[in-house]
Amino acid sequence: MIDFNSSFGDMFIGYTGERYSEGEDDTATGRWIPGSKSPLSFRGMPPQPLSGTEVGLVKLEDGQKVEDVRKIYTEFELFVRRGGADADIVNIDSDKYQVTSVSPRHELGGHRKVIVVKMQGDSGS
Repeated sequence: MIDFNSSFGDMFIGYTGERYSEGEDDTATGRWIPGSKSPLSFRGMPPQPLSGTEVGLVKLEDGQKVEDVRKIYTEFELFVRRGGADADIVNIDSDKYQVTSVSPRHELGGHRKVIVVKMQGDSGS
């Protein structure tokens, strides 16, 4: 097994983004209260393109359209949509990418392969 940080740490870059907490139902009013967001920062390998096989594994919700897909290798724990919380957002080249998949790589040093997608804007551009 490799030590991910020791073997590749000199190639890491810094990332920033946003993490969302779960929203909840307000029982008094019956309205949904969205969760809050907080900043996150972590280090990992520079973003890389996906292989043809990996592109075929990207799962999107109905109607979602993607502008770009990348993968990041990191030891930092990132989250996909869970319960009432939106997926983590990672900033790459001043664009926002949503985390859609996290695959642990325990046998290769405890890091994770994270798939992130840049979603098309509401205008269809």
